[in-house]
Amino acid sequence: MAQQGTFFRSIDLAYFQLGTPLSAMGSRTHGGRYNHKGDFEALYVADSQRTALYETRAIYNVSGKVVGVRQAPRVMMSLDYELADIVDLRAQTTLDALGIKVNDLKLPWKLAQSQNKPILTQRIGAAARAVEIEALLVPSARVSSGTNLVIFTDRLRVGSMVELYVGTLSTVPRYAIKGAFKATIR
Repeated sequence: MAQQGTFFRSIDLAYFQLGTPLSAMGSRTHGGRYNHKGDFEALYVADSQRTALYETRAIYNVSGKVVGVRQAPRVMMSLDYELADIVDLRAQTTLDALGIKVNDLKLPWKLAQSQNKPILTQRIGAAARAVEIEALLVPSARVSSGTNLVIFTDRLRVGSMVELYVGTLSTVPRYAIKGAFKATIR
């Protein structure tokens, strides 16, 4: 399905200052829920600023109270996107076709990755990328009502894009990822 909209990303200020606010290299270096360490890059963004902060562990919910974490400064970014091919892993029909439940997508993955065990979500991400899907809409594992968008940046098709929203501020550099991939499978 094609979709456009705005999602959010929270990153360390240092990465913004390095001029890499849309880099997904950290996911390749460390792995992520939908990409195994060292395999490929995936840009993880969230449907709300709240979800982005929970996903990056900048805030926690402790006994019903939101608690911030002392850490280096962070930058919250709004990202506009236009994508041609997104698969929605929140949809029951998609889950049924895969023979999984939504809670299967929320299982812990870091320990399993460190032990070189197979991880369902990483296998799903690798399979989606292999069949040239641009992105996956997935339920947040940290916010029950939250959604994440996992973008396979090397699969962005011609005409697709992800762009840092800066409004009319001329002092903030414009960053964008423009699709150049020519799909052959889908």
